[in-house]
Amino acid sequence: MGLRLLITGFEPFRTFAVNPSWHAAEAVAARFDEARAELLPVDHAAARERLLAAIVRHRPLEVLCMGLAAGDEFRLELLARKPAEFEGIAGPPVLHGRWAWRSAEAALRSGGESVRASTDAGRYVCESTYWGLLQGGPGLGVRRGAFLHVPALGGRFDQARVTRAVIGAVAASAGVRLR
Repeated sequence: MGLRLLITGFEPFRTFAVNPSWHAAEAVAARFDEARAELLPVDHAAARERLLAAIVRHRPLEVLCMGLAAGDEFRLELLARKPAEFEGIAGPPVLHGRWAWRSAEAALRSGGESVRASTDAGRYVCESTYWGLLQGGPGLGVRRGAFLHVPALGGRFDQARVTRAVIGAVAASAGVRLR
């Protein structure tokens, strides 16, 4: 049997010296049985390739990808649009994630966080990675896949707060047990 949960985050990019999505992913993997984290590059093709290779290697039933979005809220991405960069890859123009959305949202809200459901994953590497997960994951055994945008660090958010919120959302919505 494979792994229960694969959780991903991205490397730093542009003006963001730290990407809180990756540090939160590492913390989830450390706190939950049957969870592993994978660092993805901020590159359309390379992120998709690394994600699919990690799915083949770990054989997770669930995959939660995370990325950084400016703002002061967590965003549950409900769907992904096929990016122009993947024109040569077969698949529909829009794919819908499968997750315990209400449970994740309730956990974030109960932790005092602002959260919203979103139908725009940003049309950048986050969206292309999410589309790659939803397009390729099911054929590799993934039963549920989702994308969560976390806020940038600064202002109201430090890494500890982002990590606590993500751990709470994963505990409420994924089929993993705390260590």
